[in-house]
Amino acid sequence: MINKLVREVMELLLAGDEPIFAALRAQYSTVKIETIELTGVGGYINYNVPETAINLPETLNFCYADVEGQIVSLKNGVGFLLWI
Repeated sequence: MINKLVREVMELLLAGDEPIFAALRAQYSTVKIETIELTGVGGYINYNVPETAINLPETLNFCYADVEGQIVSLKNGVGFLLWI
């Protein structure tokens, strides 16, 4: 179930029209989830990016947060961040 949620959130996070999002979508299509760490108040998902994936500039470093959601059991909803 978490893999489905992750895929859906990533599709939303990477849906931008800027060229960098096209490159990130191409790269994301090749990755595998390496680890999932649930902290009790959130979580981290780390990906293994194969060497055959599209190369992005090594200086690329940003956080993107444009997706929010509602979960019945959470009063204030959830937010999702993508760290590059």
